[in-house]
Amino acid sequence: MKTKRTFRGKKTDMLFASLIIANSFKTNLIDLSIVRTNWTLVYANNLVNRIEAAISKYLGENTKMEQMQATSDMQKIQQAAMRDVGFLKTIIDVDFANDKNEHGLILKTLGFERNIIQRVHNGDQESLAQLLFTISNGLNNGMLAKLAAKGTNPELLNRIAKYAGSFQKANTQQENLKGSSKVLTAAGTEELNKIYDEIIAICKIANKFYSYDKAKKELFSFSKVVRNMNFKKQTVVEES
Repeated sequence: MKTKRTFRGKKTDMLFASLIIANSFKTNLIDLSIVRTNWTLVYANNLVNRIEAAISKYLGENTKMEQMQATSDMQKIQQAAMRDVGFLKTIIDVDFANDKNEHGLILKTLGFERNIIQRVHNGDQESLAQLLFTISNGLNNGMLAKLAAKGTNPELLNRIAKYAGSFQKANTQQENLKGSSKVLTAAGTEELNKIYDEIIAICKIANKFYSYDKAKKELFSFSKVVRNMNFKKQTVVEES
């Protein structure tokens, strides 16, 4: 009888999302260890090692290292972009506080819509990509001059304008690496099911533990982690 998966979608997505969550678990172990006696550093290290071993075994060693680097690159760009975009929004709010019409026009031109800002603040990569491209397109010579005239450093503006291309390049690299994988045996499916089930159990408890800390809570939302890994909308074909 064929062993059925307990997870949906690509095994690549499941494994790398599990690795991201396992590392978040390890980082926040001081908090979470008060919940369960077996949640120790040894347990956290073993979990990370198991997932990394499964990635090497079922995706290939080269894919593992390149994918981890691509994911790391994405996260670095995301953090830097969110920081600089936040600076820009605050600068615009301050510099044009006494001219509501101009303030509103600039924010609209650069894509600073309230719902987009909130999703970016929550770590949604697709929304960040959308905002970065809108800013990049909106920062024409006239807009650059207008903001610079108020004292905004042109280096900040030029840096933000370049994030869109860097973000897209890193995402494309990450997506291309997902094409390399191996066919799962029944034993392999069972092994991946155990990893997934264990990660989901951690997510359920950690999600509840961080009920009043939205940022930490979202670190343990499996669906959100997968969505952020795949922020570029596309048709996903189920693997065999």
